[in-house]
Amino acid sequence: SAAGMLTASSLLALPAALLLEGAPPAPERALTFAALAYISLAGTAGAYLLYYRVLAAAGSGNLMLVTIVMPPISVALGALVLGERLAPGVLLGAALILLGLAIIDGRLLRLLGKRARAA
Repeated sequence: SAAGMLTASSLLALPAALLLEGAPPAPERALTFAALAYISLAGTAGAYLLYYRVLAAAGSGNLMLVTIVMPPISVALGALVLGERLAPGVLLGAALILLGLAIIDGRLLRLLGKRARAA
């Protein structure tokens, strides 16, 4: 299972991390522990649970489409929330990703094929 693989890989990486980086400093504030708990539970465990729920409901093909859309969504959120500037190449890349998704999906091509046959 995914939980077993994640746990085993963490346990295997722990000795190397301690050897190369040393023990991490102990957090001094309770807020730090709260942030670590949030990242661990919501950001990682919650994301895995959601991922496998969508996988069961929509299938692997549709799930991979969501993965492809994540970079343009992240860039758009950076622009909207943080006020980052978008270069023209970024907009072109997002447009190409969306066009590729439309082609992979097939509905756009079927619609265009129906219109061509009707004309």
